[in-house]
Amino acid sequence: MEASSLRSPSMRDSDHCSKRSVDMEDLREQAERGPIRHLFHDCGYIYISNIEPEEAEPVTVRLRAEKGNVTWAYVEFSHDGSNWTSCRMQREKEDETGYFEYFIGTIPGQREMFKYRFRVGNELPENEVYYSRTRIGKEAPVFDESKGMEPDDCWTILPGFHTPDWAKGIIWYSIMPDAFYNGD
Repeated sequence: MEASSLRSPSMRDSDHCSKRSVDMEDLREQAERGPIRHLFHDCGYIYISNIEPEEAEPVTVRLRAEKGNVTWAYVEFSHDGSNWTSCRMQREKEDETGYFEYFIGTIPGQREMFKYRFRVGNELPENEVYYSRTRIGKEAPVFDESKGMEPDDCWTILPGFHTPDWAKGIIWYSIMPDAFYNGD
């Protein structure tokens, strides 16, 4: 996997994406399929190599997509929300149902907190979309660096952070006494 500056897939050269001859029938079939959808990623062990990486340890992420709907994918990461680095993902395999396929990419090792999102597309430029924790859309999801670990559209990784052993495997309850104040 290689990191490159963020750039439009239409500007790709043969080093970044293999050229594939496409006839009109292929384009018509892809247009009938509609926009890209059915994307999935989470922080489970199937989709991320290590949710708590050491500092400077690379993180491998996996993206599931509807089979044949996505022909290229990038995982993009940023420390500040304005400068994004794009890493090409490779098609990895089909799932056992044959309905989905997986793309895999590696984010180079980082020393500080970063957030990531995905950018995917196919032969039709109008089908390029961004995928984040909360949505799939044409607009690039952003985050505000000043919010730090607060929730936003992107996934967050903090290299060097480790959940304390005492907190693993525990059931947590949040009791809100003010919710019972009125009694109704």
